[in-house]
Amino acid sequence: MTRTTTEKLASKVHRKTQTAACPHCEAENLVRENGRYVCNECQGLFDVDWFPVRAVEQPDGVSCGWATTLWLLRSFGALDVTPAQLRRELNTDAKRGIRALWNDSLLRKWIEELGDWDLEAGAGTLPSAIYSALSKRGLTIKNPIRLESPKEYTAYLNDTMDEGGRGLVLLWRLDRLMHWMGVDRKNGILRVMDPFHGWYVPFEQGIKGYKRGKNSPRFLVVGIVRR
Repeated sequence: MTRTTTEKLASKVHRKTQTAACPHCEAENLVRENGRYVCNECQGLFDVDWFPVRAVEQPDGVSCGWATTLWLLRSFGALDVTPAQLRRELNTDAKRGIRALWNDSLLRKWIEELGDWDLEAGAGTLPSAIYSALSKRGLTIKNPIRLESPKEYTAYLNDTMDEGGRGLVLLWRLDRLMHWMGVDRKNGILRVMDPFHGWYVPFEQGIKGYKRGKNSPRFLVVGIVRR
C-alpha cells in the first residue's frame, strides 16, 4: 500500500556511543548502533540489538513495504545502502498488477490456502523482494507458518524476540487494503511499527486499528532472525 498523506517524517533518534561486553571474553567494546561486531580483544563475533530505532514513516506515494524493510534493516544494524538505493533494490515503484503479485513465490506459498483473493493492481513491494533484501544481509524467516490466533502471534513473536529477532506483518482486507508493518519488543511488551502513521503502538492496538466490520483483515505474522 502506498502512502497518500502529507505528515512530517519522524525526527532522527540521537545515538550515543556505549560499551558492550563480548560474550566470549567479556572485554568491553565501543558500539553506537545495532549490528554485528568483532571483539577488539578475541576477534569473536557478537550482536547488539538494544539500541532504539525510530519508526519509519512512509513519504507520500511510497510503499509501506519499503518503509518496513528499511526499519528492519536498521533494527538489525544491517542497512548498508541509502534509503533511496533500497527503494530501487526493492523495485517498489514498479507497476506489478495482479499476475505479478499472485506469482510472487513467497506470497503464493503463504496464502494459497485462502482460495480466491482479489488483488489490487498497482505499485507496491513484493514479499520476495523484501525477503531477498533481508536474506542477502544475513537475515532469515523463523518458522514461516501462517498464524491466525492472537495467542499464537504472541508466543511466536516472543520466541522471535528472545532470539534477538523482529517481526514482519502483512495484513490484507476484502476492500483490497494490503499493508506491511514491523514488530519489536520494548520493556517486555510487543509493539507494532506502523509506517502509515510513523509511530509505535502496542501490538494488539496496532492490529485492531485495521478492523472494519465485514472488512476485518487477515494477518500473516513472520519472525525475522539473524542467521
